[in-house]
Amino acid sequence: MAGGRGPTVRRRRLAGELRRLRERKALTIEEAAERVGWSTAKVSRIETARVGITSPDLTRLLDLYELDAGKRTVLHALARTARTKGWWDAYTDSLPSDYATYIQLEAEAAFIRSFDGMLVHGLLQTEDYAREVIRSALMALSPPAEVDRRVEVRMTRQNLLLREENPLRFWTVIDEA
Repeated sequence: MAGGRGPTVRRRRLAGELRRLRERKALTIEEAAERVGWSTAKVSRIETARVGITSPDLTRLLDLYELDAGKRTVLHALARTARTKGWWDAYTDSLPSDYATYIQLEAEAAFIRSFDGMLVHGLLQTEDYAREVIRSALMALSPPAEVDRRVEVRMTRQNLLLREENPLRFWTVIDEA
């Protein structure tokens, strides 16, 4: 877990898929744990995304769940990417954990719909606009370096709209005022 913030979105997706596969086989956590020779706690921690899973352990579970080769490949790839850090991990010292979680979810999203009654959405803000919004939100108590770092994060988030592979589809309504 990067910065102790909690599981990545991909780890959560993998955990949910493993839980669904176990349930599809009509196994309890206790039965699955016994069949692979693990503690119930280990299976539970994997399925709740509190811990990651190694490739050999994933293979053992997928053998138990009798998953076909194509789906195994997808889940192994998901497990590998779940261990990679996101660009936002470089900013853990200046981001509240809730905002970092939001950025993780946003980075994994395919589509975002937004209604912004008072502000232009962060994905559409110019650097100067973002600086003023952030400065006013953080109040005058924050040093300029903190504001600069947050602006940098906001501008980096906008790369979601420009990435070559699977760019984020973004739909927003902005208040007329």
